[in-house]
Amino acid sequence: MEERAVARFLREGRAVSRLRHPSIVRVYSIGTLPDRQVPFLVFEWVDGVELRQRLTGPSSLDDH
Repeated sequence: MEERAVARFLREGRAVSRLRHPSIVRVYSIGTLPDRQVPFLVFEWVDGVELRQRLTGPSSLDDH
């Protein structure tokens, strides 16, 4: 990933991790894998249906 894109991903991840609301999934960890500089987010586990089942209409999830 481009360095600017990684920096933005991490900055926005830190911002989201500070949010607390029953309708927002919590972010527990943010970082990059040291061997490949791949950014990641660790979210809380929410028991229930998959996000794909909740979304309506076309989405990028349909491509995977």
